[in-house]
Amino acid sequence: MTPEDFKKERQRLGLSLNSVAELFRMGKHGNRNVHRWERGDTPLPGWAALIMEIISSGKVPDLSAFKRGAKK
Repeated sequence: MTPEDFKKERQRLGLSLNSVAELFRMGKHGNRNVHRWERGDTPLPGWAALIMEIISSGKVPDLSAFKRGAKK
């Protein structure tokens, strides 16, 4: 997910920078980090992209490959 994709999904969902920061439990000034991700000033963390993909698709990814004992 690119920073532009992240921003488009956030806007499509009707979420503000503050609401994303609150949803992601990023603390008091988390909205600043979200803004930096969207501008490309700070790399978009993989966890944030994954959460946004889950939220925007409404589907939980297949986790079977990540479970203990799973063959890779």
